[in-house]
Order: sequence, then structure tokens, then C-alpha cells
Amino acid sequence: MLKIKILGLVMLLAVVAAAQQREMWHHATSNYRAVYDITSRPSHAKGGLLLNVPVCGIGMAEGEDVYCFDERGRQLSRMSLGASTENCALVLTQAPDDAKRIYAYFGSKIPAPVKEGLVAPLICEVRTLPEGPAKNWPQVEELLKKSKVLGRVSVDAVKQAFNPVDSRTRCIMVFTGMYDARKAKRFFPYITVNGAGYLFLDGKLVHDLSGSHHHSETSSGQQRKDTDFTAGLHEVKIVGLRLDERGFIGLGEAHVQNGKVTANSYISGADFVTAGKTELKLVEGKSKTSSNPVFWYKIISYMAVGEDFMNEVELGTYSEQEAVWKFGDGLTLQGAKVKRIICGMDAMKVKVTVKKATAAGRIQFSENAPETTRNVGNNKDFDYVAKLLEKQDFSSLTDWKALALQLQFFKHRDFHPMQVTVGETIMALKDVPGDVRMDAMVCVARAGGAHAEDKAQAAFEKILKRNLDKNEREQYLGEAIEFAVYGKRDFELARQWLDKYCNPLKKSSKIVEAMMMDIELQTGNREKALELFTDMLEGKRLGATQREAAVHGVSLHEEAMRAILDNRLLEAREKLCQWSKEAPMDRGNGSFNLVRSRYFRRRGWLAGALGELDGAILMDPLLPNLPDVEFEKAQIYESMKNREKAMELYRKIKDEYPNHVAAPWAREGLIRLRQ
Repeated sequence: MLKIKILGLVMLLAVVAAAQQREMWHHATSNYRAVYDITSRPSHAKGGLLLNVPVCGIGMAEGEDVYCFDERGRQLSRMSLGASTENCALVLTQAPDDAKRIYAYFGSKIPAPVKEGLVAPLICEVRTLPEGPAKNWPQVEELLKKSKVLGRVSVDAVKQAFNPVDSRTRCIMVFTGMYDARKAKRFFPYITVNGAGYLFLDGKLVHDLSGSHHHSETSSGQQRKDTDFTAGLHEVKIVGLRLDERGFIGLGEAHVQNGKVTANSYISGADFVTAGKTELKLVEGKSKTSSNPVFWYKIISYMAVGEDFMNEVELGTYSEQEAVWKFGDGLTLQGAKVKRIICGMDAMKVKVTVKKATAAGRIQFSENAPETTRNVGNNKDFDYVAKLLEKQDFSSLTDWKALALQLQFFKHRDFHPMQVTVGETIMALKDVPGDVRMDAMVCVARAGGAHAEDKAQAAFEKILKRNLDKNEREQYLGEAIEFAVYGKRDFELARQWLDKYCNPLKKSSKIVEAMMMDIELQTGNREKALELFTDMLEGKRLGATQREAAVHGVSLHEEAMRAILDNRLLEAREKLCQWSKEAPMDRGNGSFNLVRSRYFRRRGWLAGALGELDGAILMDPLLPNLPDVEFEKAQIYESMKNREKAMELYRKIKDEYPNHVAAPWAREGLIRLRQ
């Protein structure tokens, strides 16, 4: 029995050792290899197995230094097809029928032998579209010579409605493949485009769609090219000009009987020589302890912000080794797997370092959107993206365009505290356009009002020193005075700003008088405040004008309250300013003050909210809405953790206004505070 147990243990250890043993290294001068399982075979004897090799700047970008072997160590014939997407190289290789696995070695920088006669699958090559005339094929051919290759991808058919390589809408797409005619046939191919397109069969231009065409005009098959194909392989090439985001390129076949088109269909990729498929299993270094920075990335989700996009990207090393990730916008992250938001659709450079080994590449965004779409108006989606952005080390960011987009994102939540962080980062950069810098200053001034008062004050100073037009000065001076009086509670600062920056505004203007009235009320000068209030009412005393102002006041009251409840605080402030201007009499009856106080509460200015209500009572101790005002004060005191004051006011409302709508809420407040 003991012998059986020992034998079983020995066998188990042997299995574990075998599992841990790596296949031998077949190519001494290559430090990395990608390992693939063969999942299907090519459709033709001259075809091959397609490999997407993640060379990541370690191997040659076009794949020339990729050497291929099978699991038995046999070197395989191969041919590089060029740089692909995701920092990979496309390589075609042939393997014996009994081969099950492919080892693709790279990084030696020594070109591998090329197997002549291998037939590539259907490939889409995306190229830049240079400026210049493109009215006919000779002109397009000249542009093609000047263009640069952006990348190549394997496709199942010529039916392309988006750029599969990067985000640019204007580009040239060149499709090449070998049509496999199993027998001689009469063939009726045609191309259909949004843009311009050219079809070549066996090197001859047979279908010319120069100029600019619409898909609906070219998809009928009436412009087909009748062709006699002999049995065998025939070269098919389509050159398409994609002129805008509506660009489309397709290869169709008309089904003709008695000279009439009876049906149309896109030509299937199965009619071409197709490559065998492989599945990448791992990427490894020469030894188990080798530093391996070869990496992958995937676009997880995207969010539209205005006319641009924010993309959630996850990256990781194939070896699962810890790495330092340095991005083109200055951000640095660390980890075997990292996640971040990349702003905009331009390619982002990345450098990946594991100990002393380094890989490099670019993160590209094709026009084909990822499956997950996030909505900036959805609170859950907004919070998810915001948390990823908040983790960034903003001191390292140098791309003002990306930062400007982040600022636009955070502006979807009025006074979001991250507006201060992003705004300050933009303000610290050089060569930022004036309008972007101004937007950053305004965001810091506004969002800093609750939690970063010194930063807000400094930002307001910079704004007010600028050469502003009358409307801008009226707006920003009003915001600055409001911050000083109700946020910072620094009345001397408010007076200084008003004296220093009110030009070209007249001190007798209604806007300036409203600012001065706020200062006088908050400093307890009732007589001066009443004098200013009387001046503000000038022109609103006539019956018709007064009735019109009252109607506007009711409407603006409702609009301001809805905006406050929906947390649209900038809109609420705009409505309050309009209300003060059009119906100034409501500043003396408590209705305006009550709504404004609620706005200040949402801003986090609790002392200022109390001050606004105390000012209303100072103006008129017998306010018609006094119970509402005192109930609001009680709620503010409760928010300030002043239990004694809150209970005093709740008790007063309960006892002195028992029939008021706020009385039951006051009783609930007393019960809550007694617990």
C-alpha cells in the first residue's frame, strides 16, 4: 500500500514538472515569442496561417524579423504583410498538417527569409489622403503615391463603412485579395461607394467611379463589369476614397439572367483565398525570469462630451509583470494592468517599462465604437468616469487639449470641485489659447467658491483685471461680489472689488446698485440698503410696468426653483439675476431672498444663506412669507449642526404658526433633533 502511494506521488510530481516545463527556445537571437494555437486551416494550398504578432516596438513594425516554428521545432516558411493595429505586425506562415501550435519569435531586428508564392488573404490597407485634385484615376494614383500607410487589417469581405485603423474620416482604403474561381465562370462584379472608387481585376482597371458618388446610386449593379474568369486565382484590387464620415466601400456581384439583373449581393469573403486562423495563447521572454514589457490594450467604453469623446482604455502586460506606463500626454501609471481615460480620438503614444526592458507603441481609436457607450448626463456613468479622472497625477499632465476636454466634462456638473484641479493645471501651462485659459479661470473662480476660497479669490482677481467688455464685466463682477459677500463673507474685499473694477459700469446702474445693496444689508446698514432699493424700483412704479414685472417675477421664481431642485445651479443663478433685474420689488417681500438662500445652500454657503434671510428680515421684519423664511433658517442651522438654534426656530413655527404648511415639518424637525 505504501509503495502505491509513493508511486502515485512520484507520478503527480512528474505531471507537475512537465506542466511547468517550457518548450525549447528555437531562435537564439530573438528575446521574445508569441505562441499561437492553430484553430483552422487556409482555404487554398498556397494560403497560410495568419498571425497578429504584438511586436510593440521591440520587433520590426512590419514584421520582417518574425521567425516562425511549430511545436516540433520545424522552421516554417513565412511572409510579412505589414504593420497592423494594436502595435502588431501581420505575418502569414505555412505549417505542416500535423502542426498544432506556432511559435512566432521577434525582436532580433534580423529580417527572416521570405517565402515567395504565399497567397495573402483579403487585406484592407488604410492610407492617408493627401490634399490635391482627385477627379480621375491618374490624379488619384498620384495621391496614392504620396500617401502613407496607416495600417493593414484582415477583413472578411469588402464591405467597409468605417476606418478600421484610426479615427480619421478622410482616407484611402486599398483592398487586395485573390478571388478563387473554382471553375470558369461569367462574373458580374461592381463596386458601390459613398465617395470615389476603382476596381481592378488582374491588374486592369475595369470599373471607374471617379468624382463623388452616393451608395444608393451605385448599388443597383447596373454599372457592373461583365468579366469571364478562368478557373484559378484572380487578383482583385479596390481603391476607395473615403471623403467624410459617410464614406462606404463595397464589392458586389450582380446576378444576371437574360441580360437583366435579378438580384445583387456583396461578394463573400469565402470566394477569396482565406487564411487559416490562430489564437494567441501567451507572449513570453527567453527565460522564465526575463523582463517582458510586451503589452495589450482594449477600448472598453466611450463617452461623448460635446463634439469630442472620452475613451476608457485598459492596458496590461502579457507577462502580468509590473510595469511603468508613460503616456504621451505626460501621465505615468504603474501596475501589471492599468486603466485610464484618454481624451479625444487622436492616437496616444505609450512607453512600457519592466525593469530595464522597454516596449513602445500607440493607442489608436478606430471609427468603430466600442460596445459600451456612457452618457455624460447619466449620474452613474458620470461618476464612473470622474473617479478614473480623479486618480490622475495632474501635475504631470501637459496636453492642454486633453485637459480642456476634461474641464468640459466636469462642467456638466455645476461647481464640481474637480473644475478647480483641472482649471489650475491648465492655467499653469504655457501656450494655452486665451479662450481656454479664460474658461479655466472662470471654472476655478466658480467651483472654488465653496471649498477653495483662496483659489477662487485669486482667479476672480485675474478675471477682473482682464480687458472685459461691458456684459462680461457685469457678469463676472456680479459673481465676484456674490462670492465675497455670501461665500467668503469678506465685506471689505467686496467693497474693494466694487470700487476697483466697476468701470465701465456706472455706479447708478441697477446691477451695481443691487451689488451695493447686498453689501449694505449684510453689514447691517438698513437705511442705506432701503435707499438703494428705492433707486432700483425706479421705472417699475407705473401700474402696467409693475404688473408686467410681477408676472415676470412669478415665472422666474418658478424657473429658478426648478433649476435649484435639478442642481442646475448656473442656470439658477442666471434666473435669479434676471429676476432681480426685471422684478426688483421681490427683493423687498422675501420671495426673492428665500429662493436665493436656497441657491446659496446648494453652493455650500450656509452662512451666506442665513445672511440673505437675515437681510430680508432686516429690510422688513413683517415679511409676508416670514414663516417660510424662518423654517428655511431652521433647516440651515440644522445643516450647520447648530441644534439649539434649529430647535428654537422649529418650536417657534410649531407654536406661532400651527396652521402653516411648514408646521408639520417643524414638528418632524423637533422629533429628529431630540433623538
